[in-house]
Amino acid sequence: MAELGADGYVGTPSFLRIILEKADELGVALPRLRKALVSGEAFPPSLRDALLARGIAGYQAYATADLGSIAYETEAREGLVVDEGVLLELVRPGTGDPVAPGEVGEVVVTTLGNTDYPLIRFGTGDLSAPLRAPAAAAAPTCGSRAGWAAPTRRRR
Repeated sequence: MAELGADGYVGTPSFLRIILEKADELGVALPRLRKALVSGEAFPPSLRDALLARGIAGYQAYATADLGSIAYETEAREGLVVDEGVLLELVRPGTGDPVAPGEVGEVVVTTLGNTDYPLIRFGTGDLSAPLRAPAAAAAPTCGSRAGWAAPTRRRR
């Protein structure tokens, strides 16, 4: 990363932490590294704060191998915004019934963008709870990854 002068990172947050710790241990400076898009595991506030202390703005994304990108975080840091073309539902695991506002449910996604491989009501197995959209948002709430505490909202 130092030789290439990388200014960004995409990967898991824990691996970024390992890279930065090893760079510190070896005395390798990474002055151009200023942004990170992390996914695949929890991105705790403590790691986000540690990155910010180093001048690295870290944002998270939510995706699966089957669906690709589902949602992403913005500078507002008011949850994850559901991608265009993705219909996200929160349902009771095993029944498919919608959860009431404030309840945790399984993230179920429909995407028709790939006509060769459309997915209808694909159960991710992840749990989420709705997040109330901020008053300034032009979009309703969709939900959050409960295990990651990453709220999402729909952007239109």
